[in-house]
Amino acid sequence: MVQEEWDPHSPASARTAPALIADDLPSERAILLTIDDTDSMRRLHAAKKLGDAGAAAAPHAELLARKIGSDRKAAAMLEWMGDAGTDALIGQLGKDSDGLSQRMAMEALFAQEKRGAAALSRAMCLDDAVARRNAVEMLSQMEPGISHLVQHLRHPHSDVRLLSAWGLSRCAGMISQDDANELGGLLRDPESSVMEMAAQALRMHREVGAASLARQYADAEERSDVQELAAEALRSMGDVGARATLALLGQPWNAGVRRRAGALLESMGTTGASALLQGLQSDDAGVRRRAVEAMGRMDACYVARCPHVQELTLLLEDTDSYVRMSTARALKALGVNQPSAEELIAHHSPRAAVTDQWKPGHYL
Repeated sequence: MVQEEWDPHSPASARTAPALIADDLPSERAILLTIDDTDSMRRLHAAKKLGDAGAAAAPHAELLARKIGSDRKAAAMLEWMGDAGTDALIGQLGKDSDGLSQRMAMEALFAQEKRGAAALSRAMCLDDAVARRNAVEMLSQMEPGISHLVQHLRHPHSDVRLLSAWGLSRCAGMISQDDANELGGLLRDPESSVMEMAAQALRMHREVGAASLARQYADAEERSDVQELAAEALRSMGDVGARATLALLGQPWNAGVRRRAGALLESMGTTGASALLQGLQSDDAGVRRRAVEAMGRMDACYVARCPHVQELTLLLEDTDSYVRMSTARALKALGVNQPSAEELIAHHSPRAAVTDQWKPGHYL
């Protein structure tokens, strides 16, 4: 016979899981009485016993799950039930549940940390779109959830990839460079909506996001759409995007990447000019030369607005002859008051020796 008043401390309820058959489980009325019990330890013991029953207690877990919107104690009991309770909470994330029940289920799963994150990850593959979105929203707020979102970036269904990218856009500052690079791979996704969401998400992650965007901009040799999307995102990131692009000027193995990076910095206006001025301080002569050449191709008004633009003329005394010659040409293009370009270029050509008469700032 089914017990009407279920005592979790009774000999029947104390049996091991294999012996806990359906006849030993409480009725719905007994479950409702247990929820209302003011003794939290009794509720805890009851939940543990239901959890030990495994699949046999599924109807009881569903009953508790239906009550979480009106009674927090039901949600707590489901947490204590272990995997059986977790599965019942997942069932409350979808469109068939009211908003309060969905929210309570999300909070209860959040409290379960790693186990809750694993369950929410499974919910991302459900047919119910509401459940998927709620699962992603919660994963984006959990430290253990980040790895699950990153894993789903490779899911075969585009809507799951899209939701994963959206989730990662909500956890700024919580992802590593490797995670950002994985997210950046979606800029090559066959679905344009996924590509755009990935770019939007990377913009939220500042330095690691900009580094990933710059990597995609550099590697997308045959994908002009990827280059354009990455370039647009980098421009929108201001100084952070400009610094990430500047790093590409030092790439030693691909001249095309270096040229595209210079062109992108030129298109960034004052922000690009400021980054290029930082490039003038590089230990790599090639970076210094490419930075000054890019500045020479920019509108003079952008360069003039940069602080310490006079540092550009210091490169007329650079130890590298190609840097000196490029600087002379850039100054001419920018309209800086100076001797004739032919004289400067001749003096600072690779064959010319630097003499004492050429002092820093001589042409200002």
